[in-house]
Amino acid sequence: MWLCASITGALIVVLVSVHSCVSFGSERALRIGTQAPEFRLTDFDGNEVILTDIVAQYKYVLVEFWASWCGPCVAKIPDLKTIYAQYDNGTFEIISIAREATHLDWTEATKKYDLPWVNLAELGEYSGVVGAAYRLSGLPLNYLIAQDGTILAKDISVEELETFLLEHVSTLENDDTTPTY
Repeated sequence: MWLCASITGALIVVLVSVHSCVSFGSERALRIGTQAPEFRLTDFDGNEVILTDIVAQYKYVLVEFWASWCGPCVAKIPDLKTIYAQYDNGTFEIISIAREATHLDWTEATKKYDLPWVNLAELGEYSGVVGAAYRLSGLPLNYLIAQDGTILAKDISVEELETFLLEHVSTLENDDTTPTY
């Protein structure tokens, strides 16, 4: 009996250890400093949008997972719109990925909140392929990505995002009245 309990205990320790390694390895894949997982989703017009194509065009891209039924997600929208308007010159882009049940829900939510940036969605299931790749376990969730595809921040607040952009994007880049020589 004691031998059976010891073997059972040892098996539990081994299983927990293996599970911990697998989980740790998965989490490491999305750590700051690693490459953001590639994705392809379709926009409202049926055009395929590829993350690397967007990231290559901007210094910084915020991938923002949200839903119209998520209070904290909706509460961030006005502040994100303000920041977005300040950096609309090719230095910063937002890609929102809606988590809505249907295409109609996605369309209505995007129109209601008048989102000016790239709008994509994974409809139906809570965690689709992109959600799984980005370890979506709750909303809101975001990743700030550099032009080379490196993850710079995860779950960055609006205030932190604003500070980051102020520190990393020159004010000359934001001033359309800057003379060109």
